[in-house]
Parts: sequence; structure tokens; C-alpha cells
Amino acid sequence: MSKRKRVDPKKIKPGPIRNESLPPEMLERIKAVFDLIGPYLNMTLEQFEIGFMRDMYTRSFWMTRIFLTIRK
Repeated sequence: MSKRKRVDPKKIKPGPIRNESLPPEMLERIKAVFDLIGPYLNMTLEQFEIGFMRDMYTRSFWMTRIFLTIRK
């Protein structure tokens, strides 16, 4: 196990955009989730989508996560 290292929160920056676009079916699901939780976030739908574009996980991983979130 690696040693924990303290990181100054002021030095944390967003990662790079890894996916230049998202498939339409994923955008629909992202919007459905945003419609539920968006009022509690301090961001726009576009900013919310960019978070998914930065992610390195596969599309199927996020599709499953979004589906499970909507089902609850």
C-alpha cells in the first residue's frame, strides 16, 4: 500500500478532456440525471457533461452508473 500524501486543495485542477464527444444516448441519460440533481448543483448541464468528458472510464461503466442512479 502506498503512503498517503497531503495535497493542498488549492493546487487541485480538473483533469484533461479525454473524450471529445459523448454518444447521444449517454447525453440523454446525463441530462435525465442532471434534471434530478441539477437544482442542487452549482453548475450548468454543459459543465456537468464536461465532467463525463474528462473521465477515463469506459462508456459502459458510466451508462450503468447513470441507469442505476435513475432507477433509485
